[in-house]
Amino acid sequence: MSTICLTKPQTRVWKSRARFKIISAGRRFGKSYLALTWLVNNALTLGGLNYYIAPSYVMARQIAWRLLKEIAKDWIVYKNESLLCAELEGGGMIYLKGAENKDSLRGVSLSSAVLDEFAFMDRDVWDMVIRPATSDRQAPVMFITSPAGWNWAKELYDYAQSGDDPNWGAWTYTTAQGGNVKPEEIEASRRELPPRVFAQEYSWYRDWE
Repeated sequence: MSTICLTKPQTRVWKSRARFKIISAGRRFGKSYLALTWLVNNALTLGGLNYYIAPSYVMARQIAWRLLKEIAKDWIVYKNESLLCAELEGGGMIYLKGAENKDSLRGVSLSSAVLDEFAFMDRDVWDMVIRPATSDRQAPVMFITSPAGWNWAKELYDYAQSGDDPNWGAWTYTTAQGGNVKPEEIEASRRELPPRVFAQEYSWYRDWE
């Protein structure tokens, strides 16, 4: 059987009771692994239709398709390489989608969804398409991204981080906290990269503090 191994920070996010979870983290923290294991679990336990959405269809294939097949290999009963979809035991479906054609995402009822690198998506993907698609089932959503300056994703993160709405939770982690990159490599990147680039890709933006 597939073995799911989460780090302590990933487990903290997974176990949160928040319906909507926002994670802003540095490169190689393990955001996509966390999100896909969470999505597979939802497909197995909730059934129905579960979306993984990246900024583009090409990114969805590059980032998530192989990893999804590895994580879910013991539960996949059917997969379609062209449509980037997999049916798991019990009938739950996972589709990988791109946000560049948001109208193609309309008209469905979702059991859960992941928005990967959502800071680089049009806000309408959430407001006008995915949020309404979660309402009838009160579906959970996980948002993951590296920071991208002051935009709608930052506003949503601030709302979740405020603690005013128990439906929302927010977490910020560095690359080092993910435990997947050696400290000496992170330190080399700190020396070589402009401070703002390093903050975005390995740590966190000052804008997101």
